[in-house]
Amino acid sequence: MKLKTFLVLFVILFPVSIFSSTTYIIDAVTNDDKVVIDGNVYEAETILPISVNAGDEVIFVNGYKDACATIEIVDLTANESFMAFCD
Repeated sequence: MKLKTFLVLFVILFPVSIFSSTTYIIDAVTNDDKVVIDGNVYEAETILPISVNAGDEVIFVNGYKDACATIEIVDLTANESFMAFCD
């Protein structure tokens, strides 16, 4: 019974946005600090994690793909995240 209650609460309380986030593919990674996603260049605030590669699937968190502000990018393939801004 407790497990069933937990699962119901989890489904209700878990942010819906994580399920509906649009995913994008990294087109290219350059100079260990820039990624090209959907034709836009993003510069990481620090060196990119080594596991981030072209072809990886990503989502944008705490920002929007076309907004040139600091944004968190989550690499779903590499299970990494990094902060970036429009170049």
